[in-house]
Amino acid sequence: MTGIKTLLSCLIILIQLSFASLSYAQTPSYDFIDKSLKRKHISEMGKSIALQNAALWLHNGKEVAIEDAIQYFEKGTYMPAFYIGDDEEIAAVVFEKATAANSPGRQAPSSTLKVGDQLDNFTIPDLGGERFTLSEMKGKVVVLNFWFVGCGPCRMEIPHLNELVEKYESEDVIFMAVALDGASNIKKFLKKKPFTYRIAPEGSSIARMFNITYYPTNMVLDQNGKIAYVSTGYSTAVPPAIDREITKLIK
Repeated sequence: MTGIKTLLSCLIILIQLSFASLSYAQTPSYDFIDKSLKRKHISEMGKSIALQNAALWLHNGKEVAIEDAIQYFEKGTYMPAFYIGDDEEIAAVVFEKATAANSPGRQAPSSTLKVGDQLDNFTIPDLGGERFTLSEMKGKVVVLNFWFVGCGPCRMEIPHLNELVEKYESEDVIFMAVALDGASNIKKFLKKKPFTYRIAPEGSSIARMFNITYYPTNMVLDQNGKIAYVSTGYSTAVPPAIDREITKLIK
């Protein structure tokens, strides 16, 4: 039983990491799926995804074991379609073949943002109304985080990012979190879960500017605005990697 719970937890995390921005271009119909079930996109699923009672299927009608489902997610060859019952619980998940049409969010920003690139200038107001302009940060190390309130992996890394802010409080290091959410939603969130980065709301245009489709995305910029480090998705290895990069740059 413990093994099944562990596999379910892994699968849930992979879903949240990989498909936060997934959208479907069309709605196929399956004979093995009850027509009374409602199909939903990952962004409509809320903060928790319970798969304990869900039937897992391939698009061809073959039942899928949990361990196989995890492999499909890791390889990125299949997209999940969720089917919801009247009780709002997930009744079934269908793994559909990944195509350009049904997986626009699978392209990682690292395909266009890479170490050594000069990041284009941008200006955005923070929660306090003060404007942040990247070009004005020359001479300082800038740490960027792209996130949104409904992103589970984003929330998971926040305590570790806060530790970095505290560690480099006396150094010329600027921590800026660009959020997709509006100011009111962010302020409500911060009352329950502090995030000590400087935070800019309504940053969708900035995320699009840099082709960011995976969340969270983290970057470290050197004193000249060049990318020294970039990562996409959640990993416990990310905060230590950011830490190491900052240490190298301020020496």
